[in-house]
Amino acid sequence: MEGLFELLQKGGLAMYPLLFLSVLSWAV
Repeated sequence: MEGLFELLQKGGLAMYPLLFLSVLSWAV
């Protein structure tokens, strides 16, 4: 999970939509 957090810090806001889509697809 720490690695994912690092990616979020590096990518910034650009990574959040991807993360949201990943969580959304996982929930479905």
